[in-house]
Amino acid sequence: MALTIYHYLRGFHADDSPLNAGMEKAVAGLAGGIVSACARTGDAGVRSVVLCEHPGVETVRTRNPEGFTVRSFDNAITDHKMFGLAPSFRQFVAEDLAAEARRGECLVVLHAIFHPSVYLLSRLFKKHGIPYVLAPHDPYHPAIFEGGKLKKKAYWFFCERRVLRGARAVQVLDVRHAHFLRELGVHTPVIEVVNGFAPGDVPDESSLRFRDANDRSPVSILFLGRLDRMNKGLDLLIDAFAQLDERDVRLTLQGPDRGDRGALEQQARDLSLSDRITFLDADYSVPPSNLALKHDLFVLPSRFEGFGLSALEAMLAARPVLVTDVAGLAPHVRSANAGVVADATVGSIRDHLKGLLSRRSEWREIGMRGRAHVLEELNWTHIGEAALADYRAILRGKSSS
Repeated sequence: MALTIYHYLRGFHADDSPLNAGMEKAVAGLAGGIVSACARTGDAGVRSVVLCEHPGVETVRTRNPEGFTVRSFDNAITDHKMFGLAPSFRQFVAEDLAAEARRGECLVVLHAIFHPSVYLLSRLFKKHGIPYVLAPHDPYHPAIFEGGKLKKKAYWFFCERRVLRGARAVQVLDVRHAHFLRELGVHTPVIEVVNGFAPGDVPDESSLRFRDANDRSPVSILFLGRLDRMNKGLDLLIDAFAQLDERDVRLTLQGPDRGDRGALEQQARDLSLSDRITFLDADYSVPPSNLALKHDLFVLPSRFEGFGLSALEAMLAARPVLVTDVAGLAPHVRSANAGVVADATVGSIRDHLKGLLSRRSEWREIGMRGRAHVLEELNWTHIGEAALADYRAILRGKSSS
């Protein structure tokens, strides 16, 4: 039977330019993983299509090298926080998608959290009987409501909860995140679809370098991602770093500023850490795993985190990692013994960092275990195959609880 799996991510790149944002990478990986899985199994009846909206861009094309189709609709509204869908997109939904849905030949995965366009689409899909899955890419952890609390709470009650309850399933990056939904009164079935790696992000094994046992230079720790104090827990990390007994340790925070860099730099100055903490702008010219190769350890101290793609990329570089337990990558770090898993508190991050620093002679072994685990278990082709099986089960009226 013919089947099209659509993925909606409003700002997805409509051309073949490099993808830097974590959600774009995840959507491209999954859409491409479905293509490669079908090629491997000889399943010629499945299409994988990413839907997006951009001002002045109305196009249908194949994205290379992944092989999925990208369809962009011309939306004059440039602010993604505004309510508004492209007129041609509305027509596509009402005509093409509605017809496919009547034949049972499509499912749409909406990739976003607290997004007005997704709310509008969910209402449109309900009107036309189009089945959809919501993939928020973050858990609905209590901390997610802290920034702009009243506004987010209002949006939750009037919009987000309706989107979740109207979905055939909620696609989470870690099945443990289902309990946050249950605590909020959402009992929609849940499926787990993890993140994977892009082949271009895998450093050749010959490029891996490790600290020599006699190397007495300062240990270098890297955080790579948005400089977001609340989400990424960077204030917790700086406080924990200040409490380390080891003085021959340096910390680098690298990534795009989302408005918190100034406050984080001030926190470092207040703790007299300016000579030991370095802030760097994002560098999209270098694969994240290659950036991780310049450091000894990697940290992701998030208060809430869907998966932790930057830490996965550090594992490809054979770097021991510290992640917090909420991250979807945490079970994989535990399973592979590829680092440490802390709670999102200053004391836990400090103590687990101390423990990891005390195991310098094991860093190579720890890092190589993590790399092997990612290469074996987090391949997009395998992920795409498993996701496609879940999507078909959803269309048959069967899904996980």
